[in-house]
Amino acid sequence: MRTVFLPDMIWKDAHEAFRETDLAFVPMGATEVHGPHGILGTDTFASEEVAKRTAAKSRAIALPAVPFGYCDSTEDLLGTITVEPGPYAALLESVARSLFRWGIRRIVWITGHGPNGPLMKQVSLKLRQELGMIFAIPLWYRLAIPLLPEYELGPDHGGFVETSVSMAIRPGNVDPQLAEGGCYINDIGDGFDARQKYEIGFETAGVDIPMFVSERWPLGYWDLSKPASQSSAEAGERILEAVTDYLARFAEAFRKLPLPEPDPRRVAKLPSEFRLDTSVT
Repeated sequence: MRTVFLPDMIWKDAHEAFRETDLAFVPMGATEVHGPHGILGTDTFASEEVAKRTAAKSRAIALPAVPFGYCDSTEDLLGTITVEPGPYAALLESVARSLFRWGIRRIVWITGHGPNGPLMKQVSLKLRQELGMIFAIPLWYRLAIPLLPEYELGPDHGGFVETSVSMAIRPGNVDPQLAEGGCYINDIGDGFDARQKYEIGFETAGVDIPMFVSERWPLGYWDLSKPASQSSAEAGERILEAVTDYLARFAEAFRKLPLPEPDPRRVAKLPSEFRLDTSVT
């Protein structure tokens, strides 16, 4: 392929690319707060960069990132744009169906935004049954935790991983000095520990108590593993290489998985062949 990025292809490129592969990387982003130091579009441009780099290493097709996501817990913080679950799931399904029409049978949803995940899973199971497609949902920034043990990483939001990758991709747009002193965690009540990213700690375990990010982390980020203030573009490049190398190896194995049998009562009747008509202007 001359390029793996679908928007950069001329029609002839696209024709050849869809003939060559049945695998596409589809990045789904978000626009939401990532602390006083981070970029609101981190989830979008980082996911797109991961998709493009991985597609290039695995000779697959990469789509442009959708810049919005389902941002339920951060929607009360300035700058966050959220899409309701119904329309968002419909968008995911429409994209997957379009790709199916042109021969794609395997989709890797690339996301850096956790709340997108359940909607991706919902659509993936539906189209697995109906069309016989197969899907994977890696949350790219969490892959860095086991892949780079020397960094001693943990879950974060707007922390070391996302800030470093932002500095590598958008140099000059990030100000890690604004993360000096670390994130601030609210005391939500006697006996409860809001310092975890996901559940609320109580005694020796944790329970999910749904609340807005601003109620727990009023600065809009959480970096209790490696501090965001220690981020660097060099670390960002290292993270991107480790994550995309891993995903390229994953893609090689993912290609070999058998496709599920579609439900003959529900499968869409779509043409199995298509031609590039150069006479159309």
